[in-house]
Amino acid sequence: MQITSRRTRLAIALFFLQVVDLTFATLCYNPDGSVSNDVPCNSTASVSVCCTQGFICTANMLCQPQGWYDNTTGNPLQLIRGTCTDKSWSSNKCPGYCVAESVTGGEWVMRCGKNSTSYCCSADDCCSDSSVDRLTLPDPDVTATAGIAPTTTATTASASTQTRSSATTSGIPTSTASSNGTTSGSNSKTIGIGVGVGVGAGVVILGSLAWLIFWRRGKTKKADAAYIASLPQQSQQRDFFPQELDSTVPHKVEYPQELDSTNPPGYAHGNRPVFEVQ
Repeated sequence: MQITSRRTRLAIALFFLQVVDLTFATLCYNPDGSVSNDVPCNSTASVSVCCTQGFICTANMLCQPQGWYDNTTGNPLQLIRGTCTDKSWSSNKCPGYCVAESVTGGEWVMRCGKNSTSYCCSADDCCSDSSVDRLTLPDPDVTATAGIAPTTTATTASASTQTRSSATTSGIPTSTASSNGTTSGSNSKTIGIGVGVGVGAGVVILGSLAWLIFWRRGKTKKADAAYIASLPQQSQQRDFFPQELDSTVPHKVEYPQELDSTNPPGYAHGNRPVFEVQ
């Protein structure tokens, strides 16, 4: 029974570790370690880039609002350095560029031409400023949509925007760029999403704990009953079910008897010897 109890405690501990890991794996962090309102591009990966809910995730670890590639709702050359599920940002799966410009959130990234591999960290036209450092990154092919399961193969951003509806852009970093009016939104929606995820995880944990408690109690009762049933019948009655005396049956009580003074010891009544007087 002790072995069973240890196994049960171990199973409970492992279960809660998995729940905690799953809960915290969905959190995204800014470069300074604070929690972001973004969601992972790949929720099943150990470490993933994060973007605003509904944004496209690109192969060069950047984010972009829906519809920007074909210039229908924004600048197709303007992308965003998002956040990461690794709180320390030490993983190479995190976007390790344009970090110093904004450690408390995302940062604008400008592509210097439609087919260019040259980028710079700014919402303005930094490509025309020779004093600004340049980055060399691959094409921003679409790999997933933030908050949705990743696609099996990468597609171009133009094909993606033709089949997906536009999304809210509350996670776009603050900037003075002219596109702010189009892409600004309320942070209350993303905060609400974060709170909802936290509450949902708490309900799952509490419900699981209650189920495990009831399951363990039922298993303990069954084990006790099986143990008692395995004992010999006489042992059960003697050791576990002591019997009381029946008060309705009279018990023979013997009291001490006085000796008959007329009959010496050793002689029965009426068998006394007769002596003749000579």
